This record gives sequence, structure tokens and C-alpha cells, in this order.
Amino acid sequence: MPLKASLGAPYGWRARVGMITPSPGHENNAYEFYLIAPEGVTVCMTSLQVMGLTQEQYSGALTRMEAAVAEMVSRKVDVIVQAGVPLTVTQGWDYHNKLGSEVAKLTNIPFVTDIGACIEAMQVLGIRRVVMITPFDDSMHDRLTRYVSNAGIQVLTAQSIRPPTAVEISRHYEVSTVPLSVPNQPPNRFSGLLRTPTASGSPER
Repeated sequence: MPLKASLGAPYGWRARVGMITPSPGHENNAYEFYLIAPEGVTVCMTSLQVMGLTQEQYSGALTRMEAAVAEMVSRKVDVIVQAGVPLTVTQGWDYHNKLGSEVAKLTNIPFVTDIGACIEAMQVLGIRRVVMITPFDDSMHDRLTRYVSNAGIQVLTAQSIRPPTAVEISRHYEVSTVPLSVPNQPPNRFSGLLRTPTASGSPER
């Protein structure tokens, strides 16, 4: 989809999305965002400086969350999104809500985590059984499976597209472009997996 500028209007005239990513050097996030963002919506990004797929890195990143939120506040974004599933699920069930409560003490800008948004979306759509395709290893699949099970969501199977030598996900560009396949499943195994919500027709900003 070709990008279209709004002549005579500032960037983000409709909305400015603040995105806190785990990894630095995150060009794939901006590219994918602008493939789907409507005209007048921009993304403002900062990083928690996760440099490896370890618990030490995840815990260290969370200590930088307050500074990242302050940066988003200074840029006057309209909403803040925290990306990076491992940072959340490794802290135990419901951490996405606990983190939201901590951020609410710093700003009244709406805040959401990626895993929290996914759980809420699946609940709204009535999705109860899912398959996962991720850049993570089996250990993280287990933790993620246990995490979402607390929300009544069953992971039927998980498949990783992480290169065997990956140390830091965003440096392996093929993660986002490899062909995907889901193992054959019995008929009706995924019944109710996808449902189309009713459009609300909310007015544009």
C-alpha cells in the first residue's frame, strides 16, 4: 500500500502512537506499522535496550520502563504501547495489568501491552483455542502458553521461526519473511478460531 502524506497538515494530525520496543535498531516495527496505519497516524518509538534473549535482559529492560514512558510523555503521544511479550510473561500472570497500573501513576496517557491487547482482543472475539507462530524457543512457548491459559485461552500447538543461531530477534530479518505452515489438525479443531466483529462505525478523529 503506498504511503500518502496529508498536505498542509502536521505529522500525526489524527493520532500519535507511542511504541516502547524491547530491542534497539527496530526498523521492522516502523515498516509494518505504516503498512496498516491510516492517513494521519504516526508512530513514535523508543527502546528498552534488550540485547539478548535472557531473563537478566528482560528484568533490566523493565527498570528502564519509567524513562521510556517519560520520553513518550515528552513527545505528547496519544497512546503508549509496550511491545515485547517475554518482558511481560516472565513476570507471572497478570503482569500486563500490574504494569499498566504502574504506568498510570506516571501519566494519564492510555497504556497497553502487546500481550494484554492480544488477550483482550481474543476475549472480545470469543477466541478460546489458538495456534502460535513466534520467534521464541520452546521454553518461552511454555511460559506464554501458561500465561494465556489464565485468561481461558488454550494454545493447541506452537511453532518457532527463530533461526537456531539467533541471539537478538530483531537482527534476523528472515524472521518476518519466512513462509509459515501450521501442522495438519483434525476437522473442527480450530472451530471458533476466527470470528468477524461487528463494525461499530466510530467517527474518525
